[in-house]
Amino acid sequence: MPKLYNASTLILAANHIKGQTIKILALKRASEVSHMPNAYVFPGGNHHAADEHPDWLSLLSQHECDVKLNIVGFVDESSDIQISKAVSTRITAIRETFEECGILICRHKNDSCCNKINDYNIVDKNIWRKKVHNDPYEFLNLCRTFECFPNIKGLYLFSNWITPKIYPRRYDCKFFIAIMDQVTEGKADNIEIKKVEWQSVNYFIENNSIFLPPPQVYELNKLKMFKNIETLSTFIVDVDSNECSPFIPIHAFTSDGMIIILPGDEKYDELFDETRKNTLNFNYNINEFRGNIMHRLEYRNMPDSSTDIKIDI
Repeated sequence: MPKLYNASTLILAANHIKGQTIKILALKRASEVSHMPNAYVFPGGNHHAADEHPDWLSLLSQHECDVKLNIVGFVDESSDIQISKAVSTRITAIRETFEECGILICRHKNDSCCNKINDYNIVDKNIWRKKVHNDPYEFLNLCRTFECFPNIKGLYLFSNWITPKIYPRRYDCKFFIAIMDQVTEGKADNIEIKKVEWQSVNYFIENNSIFLPPPQVYELNKLKMFKNIETLSTFIVDVDSNECSPFIPIHAFTSDGMIIILPGDEKYDELFDETRKNTLNFNYNINEFRGNIMHRLEYRNMPDSSTDIKIDI
């Protein structure tokens, strides 16, 4: 299999007012960026070598009291110094979130409660954001300076998306979720991100003026199933205790749009071919391509498309 680059995304959820609709943080990408300009995405980005630096091991083990390293997976079994991807990809998500919107998911060294997710307050935050953006190794220095560490235990694995082979650069992107104690206003970096918004799930799904990449569409529809933070909290703990099967989408173009077919769809096994480098094209329309068991996103009348999500499994 061609090289897959590691990446991480962090879905931040909170109750704006206790008992009311779940709020989700999304970022509007700048129009000047080459990749997905103007799209609304969750915070995140590429994994960097700094995220698996051996010094994280000593820092995390120092603060994770009463937790054996092999239980939480800090260390890769194949090496005495290598930090596991389960940890380094969470560090990536936290670092990228800090860079893009200024929310720092860290805990003070004396804070024993890992269940509460808050924005860790530091002085000269904007200066540190620029430092970390320019050099990811500065994230380690930040934690040393302010006696804190990334709250990796507050991040739960929610899903795993792998870029199809039809694209020249492929990513293995872990989607994590964390539930914050309260809505925390972020600030766009004005480099890649132009706007930071906390809104309801329905706001993002139903707003026709918002462009959402397919993984965001899918994950927001999944979040729509939860009525409150309590039910979501229970679900993410259960999901994280089991390994998330990766999604490698199949992109199929029809006469009236595009279908993104996901594992579990009755047509997935028939059409999946890891060696395929071109898109699939069919003379059928979307309705004619439907089946009895569907797990897919349907885009009609592209590029000004409406999106339907079909989950029958």
